[in-house]
Amino acid sequence: AYFRLEDEKISFNQDGINFNNFTLIDSANNKATINGAVYTKTFTDFKFGLDINANNFQAVNSTRENNKLFYGKLFLNTRLKIRGDLDKPVVDGNLVVNDKTDMTIVLPQSDPGIQDRKGVVVFVNHSAPKLDSILLAKQRDSVAKSDITGLDVTANITINKNANFNIVIDESNGDVVHIKGEAQLNAGVDPSGKTNLTGTYTVNEGSYNLAYATVQRKFNFKRGSTITWTGDPTSANIDLTATYVANVPPIDLVEDQLGSDETQKTMYKQKLPFNVNLNLKNELLKPAISFDIILPDSNYTVSSDVVNNVDTRLAQIRQDPNELNKQVLGVLVLGHFIGDNPLQSSGGSSGVQGAIRNSVSGLLSDQLNKLVGNSIAGIDLNFDLQSGEDYSTGTAQNRTDLNVALSKRFLNDRLTVSVGNNFNLEGQNQPGQKASTIAGNVTVGYKLTKD
Repeated sequence: AYFRLEDEKISFNQDGINFNNFTLIDSANNKATINGAVYTKTFTDFKFGLDINANNFQAVNSTRENNKLFYGKLFLNTRLKIRGDLDKPVVDGNLVVNDKTDMTIVLPQSDPGIQDRKGVVVFVNHSAPKLDSILLAKQRDSVAKSDITGLDVTANITINKNANFNIVIDESNGDVVHIKGEAQLNAGVDPSGKTNLTGTYTVNEGSYNLAYATVQRKFNFKRGSTITWTGDPTSANIDLTATYVANVPPIDLVEDQLGSDETQKTMYKQKLPFNVNLNLKNELLKPAISFDIILPDSNYTVSSDVVNNVDTRLAQIRQDPNELNKQVLGVLVLGHFIGDNPLQSSGGSSGVQGAIRNSVSGLLSDQLNKLVGNSIAGIDLNFDLQSGEDYSTGTAQNRTDLNVALSKRFLNDRLTVSVGNNFNLEGQNQPGQKASTIAGNVTVGYKLTKD
């Protein structure tokens, strides 16, 4: 970050060096002020009596070129007191990480480095890490232990719920975690230079972009996931759960348990919203990753027998981690469960017609939203057109639904009234579905606070 001074003065007298509202200005014109004195009679022995206060001060404004381990923008409120003497400065106070913060943390990799090359033959020393890995390891060690010794630092850190943090798990594949949450942390540096951090960060919202080959899936974090520090800042324990909703037919999951009744099999070709849960646990820098597949409770258009059989089969595959991982791979990468023949799916909408219908429905939804996006002032209008095949009746039928949602904000955006409905354009109506008016569902929300 870049800072500047504007005609600031430091005074010297018989008591030492005095700071009277000494102001440091960041690149965003926010100010940090220093008041107090550094007491000395001989200018060889010093005692500190300084207060540092700042509001929304941009302490960090860096890019990956400046630091490969962590970079971004860090805005702080500070109320710090510096006491003690030159042999043992004592720093105590409060820090607040503000809502404009957007920091990125890169987890270091330890890939082997190339030692020498001759022609098309590559000679590799597998025990030697890359130079970048060595530098990252040194930076990681510098977080756990400060190069400056003799300090006694204690700080209470509050993290605003809108501060954004990005954790790069695998930079080469594009695996990135984006999180926002709240925390009350205690940080410190003892005189030996050892850094400690304790407390829990609770996730309010966020996502994990999982990349596999050319496929990318966005998992949304469940509210209440945690990152807990118990001492070493680089050894946090994580308990994070993120969910990706996959609308896939369960036929390939249970087909070998069904009879020869084709009508019954057809009902299992109806797409259902499965939750693929991604669990990140243990150490932050070496997370243990596991998956689960859940069919959440809901009023589905298929029979209860279909739901019960699917739940039973999911419970069975949870007992076999290899089978569970295989099904997760199929859902995430192939877009369907994996049956006996992994290269073939019995689910519907897999042909050219199904692909065209799905693509066109997405395109029309985007165009409708763009068309009305700026046309009606003060009203948010959203269209969602879904087109595909419906197997809930036991036979394949084309189905097209148009979901229309309208919302209006009042009282300085504190009160929001939303109405909407789902209109059946093609195929049989869902149970209980009425499409006579747009006001099928009405919700009213009021913000108790402005944020």
